[in-house]
Amino acid sequence: MKHIRHGRTRLLSLSLLFLPACAAHLPRPPDVGPVSNAADLLHTVSARTEGLRDLEAKARITLRINGVRQKASAFLVYRSPNMLKFDIRGPLGAGILSALALNDSLYLYLPRDNHYLDGPPEEVLYRVTGVNLEYYDARRAILGLPNLSPLDLPRVARFEAEDKRFFLELHAPLWTRRLWLDRRTGTLLEEQIHTPQGGLLSARVMGDYRDENGVVLPRRIEIIQGDDRVRIEITRRQVNAGPSDDRFRMKLPSDVIRLNGGDEMQKKPGASAPGL
Repeated sequence: MKHIRHGRTRLLSLSLLFLPACAAHLPRPPDVGPVSNAADLLHTVSARTEGLRDLEAKARITLRINGVRQKASAFLVYRSPNMLKFDIRGPLGAGILSALALNDSLYLYLPRDNHYLDGPPEEVLYRVTGVNLEYYDARRAILGLPNLSPLDLPRVARFEAEDKRFFLELHAPLWTRRLWLDRRTGTLLEEQIHTPQGGLLSARVMGDYRDENGVVLPRRIEIIQGDDRVRIEITRRQVNAGPSDDRFRMKLPSDVIRLNGGDEMQKKPGASAPGL
């Protein structure tokens, strides 16, 4: 996958992001019931977020990509199961990135260069940011959701109940996932992605969980890949408030330049990306 030089050190979609209520006023996650095996744990983790229908949010983002450290703010709106729009702005409010993930595609606009891309979410985000989210599923990485369900049980190779944490190891064809979860609340604390030979590919660390309208979500997310890292700190978030359809629209200028898979440039006809 090729990188777009103009964009790589400037953003990071994963803008994960969010909106209302101060964290100090939100309750901590309730304790979970007895967990005696991997099947219990997978069911418990999945149940923590199964009530998520939609959310709006705002976040502070700190990026260190290719040795360059930058700060930005992000705004996000999500509707289950497959619609996510996010915008990233610089310190002075200038637009850096606007994107709409719909089903299996991501439509992304870079206003500084008037460039537009679309394609599979993980591939488009990797081209622009240099950060690979395919290990977690791009939407779940951006939303701070665990990529776990009872369907993962056949992949579980190890389950351990430590003093304060649970440990899971899952084997997939291309990599091995190692996860640590809080034993009291069943929330994901850290996830590491390793090659079958043991090399570390990526790590995701999450914390400061809150119970927001019955959905347990982190307010601090960090993704680490080599020397590159993305830190997302949620400042406001509103869960299951029913955002309007207009919040998911993404308008493009009529003279936008489309970047194809080979980085060729061409004028893209039309003035808006897919939306409702």
